[in-house]
Formats: sequence, C-alpha cells, structure tokens
Amino acid sequence: MVSPLTREFRAEWPAIRKMGFRKFAVEYGLRRFALPAGLATWAITWVVVPVLFVPPAPPDLTYLGTRRFLLATLSSLVLFPIGGWLFAKTQWVKYERRFRNSAHEDPPGGATG
Repeated sequence: MVSPLTREFRAEWPAIRKMGFRKFAVEYGLRRFALPAGLATWAITWVVVPVLFVPPAPPDLTYLGTRRFLLATLSSLVLFPIGGWLFAKTQWVKYERRFRNSAHEDPPGGATG
C-alpha cells in the first residue's frame, strides 16, 4: 500500500514535530492562515465595500468611527485567531495520524512503492 505521506513530507514532519504544537499553531495557524485570511476578509467586508462601493463619492470616512465598524474589528481580532488555532489543531492531528500510520506501513528496508 502506498503511504499517505510523501517522502518530502516525512522528511519535514519530524522537524515540525520537534518544534511542538504551540510553535506550529503560531506559525501555521496564526501567521500563515488566520492573519492573511483575517486581514483580507476584514478589509474587504468592513472597509472596502462600505467605504468605497456603497456611499456616493466622496467616501464617507465617518463610518470608520462607528460602533458597527469597531465591533466588527474587535470580533475579527477574536474570531480569526480562534479559527487559526482550530485550523492548526486539525492539521496537527491529521498529519500526526498520517505520520504514525506511514511509519507502520513502510516495508522492511525503508523502500516505498
């Protein structure tokens, strides 16, 4: 049976495992997932559309001081990091399971088919 992990991934995963889940969650969950996704979604939903596309020219910049905008910003600061942590946790569990299973599937001598 072909291993679910590629050789490259199996070579990288031990180093990723050594750094631990906390660093993995910060690097992959927050920096590589939550931050870019959160900033893009927040900017498009709460800045670009309401300020640039909805009102007539010139844009109404007083919107940036409204309660709606501030609540959206605060909720984004909470929800996206939680989503990033959940993403990292699911990826960690999935890859750890695959790594452990692939270690048991390797034929003697380490050759993979």
